[in-house]
Amino acid sequence: MRRFILAATTTAAFLAAPLGAQSVSNTVSTSQADAFEGLGANLVPTVGETFTVPVGVSYLNTFSFFLANDPDNSLAPDLQFKPYVMSWSTDHPTGTNLLSLSPVYLGNATSTFLQYTFAADVPVTPGAVYVAFLTTSGVPQSGNGANEFAGATNYYSGGQLVYAFTDANGTNFTSPSDWYDGAGAQLGFDAEFSNSRSTVPEPSQFLLLGSGLGSLLGVVRVRRRKALPA
Repeated sequence: MRRFILAATTTAAFLAAPLGAQSVSNTVSTSQADAFEGLGANLVPTVGETFTVPVGVSYLNTFSFFLANDPDNSLAPDLQFKPYVMSWSTDHPTGTNLLSLSPVYLGNATSTFLQYTFAADVPVTPGAVYVAFLTTSGVPQSGNGANEFAGATNYYSGGQLVYAFTDANGTNFTSPSDWYDGAGAQLGFDAEFSNSRSTVPEPSQFLLLGSGLGSLLGVVRVRRRKALPA
């Protein structure tokens, strides 16, 4: 069964940076936690955020999510997932995965939220909407780990939280019937853009930055995977 507990949010903005760089930033604060609970192969396999590319840039350089071990999960946090970036069409992704990143192992996870930054360096279209998401679909799991996402304190009009009950092999990523939105909820999400590839040495490099977060302000929970009505 899906359970939603949503909170009011405030205003988001595109943040300008030197040399034509721009960013989308759904700010995570110490008062915001577990905006989505239940990312896992046996729970909700696919969770992400849609976003709109700022005008005047042509590359998505990096993007970040903030994750922690799901406190309602009593099993080891040995979750493995793969990051995706795809074009977004109203209510589902289209095209193919723009990334060539390997699956990521979320070992030694704790209840502290950590910022996971992915080097993308993929060409994007200004003004177009894309989706960045993490999925356990098609990724072998060594256990039944589960994780949660931190949320945002600001409302970002260019995107929102989305999730999908995709098949285990990931074949239904582009099926509209598999995708759902968080009814206005926002994930803690950062994306950096510019007009050229970044100086990150390897596109497959996975960067992990620690950031402690605190108590609950808004929640979208999916406790256990259930069959959804047609």
